[in-house]
This record gives sequence, structure tokens and C-alpha cells, in this order.
Amino acid sequence: MLEKLTVKNFALIDDAQISFSEGLNVMSGETGSGKSVIIEALNFVLGAKPERSLIRNGADECFVCAEFGVENNSAVKEIFNELEFDEEDVLIISRRFSTKNVRKNKRQSGNHWNAEKIYDKACRRSRSE
Repeated sequence: MLEKLTVKNFALIDDAQISFSEGLNVMSGETGSGKSVIIEALNFVLGAKPERSLIRNGADECFVCAEFGVENNSAVKEIFNELEFDEEDVLIISRRFSTKNVRKNKRQSGNHWNAEKIYDKACRRSRSE
């Protein structure tokens, strides 16, 4: 479950942290208040192709961090073991995009992991089940 989303210099968002709770979470607001930007930020951190327009005007880079509670998810724990990750109750995925360079790394317990490696392992597991 998504527990927290941190967004910095992303589209019209300067700096925001959003906490989610169990059950239904609803985002509401007037047109142009940033609801769809939050969804775009989540897509970005999960691997969507970045565009220069994602970086807030006047900034050199944007950053998004998503924290997922995985304490009751045995499939995620098995992937952690296969990738030799430390077993944690929280999966933290962060991504930074700069006009200077594009990084496609994910971070788990302070270690960088290539996004394609994680995605490939997860996809192979879901196909075999």
C-alpha cells in the first residue's frame, strides 16, 4: 500500500508530502489545484518516461519518492530475497530527473538498484504464478 508520496520541483509543486492511510483515500480540489500532477508524480516514480515539462519552472531537477508498506506482502518479500535486498517492511522508491542527465535508478535501504532489474524480476514472478 502506498503510505507516503514526497514530491519536489515537479510541475507546479514546489515541495509536498502526502500521507495515505488504509482504506479509500480521496483527492479533491478545484480545477488546476494539482490532483492530476500527483498521479503524474506517482507514474514518474514508477518508471514513466520523463519529460522536461515535469521540472518546475526555475528548477534544475525534480524528485519524487514513494513509500510502500509491504509488511504483509509475501510476494514482495520473496522478490527482496531473490534480489538479495535487506528484508524491510517499507519499500522506498525514489527517482530524480534533471535536464543535465536522466537517472533510472531505484533505491532500497540506501542502495541503488536499476529499475529494469527490479521490474524484470517482478514481471517474471507474476507470469509464473
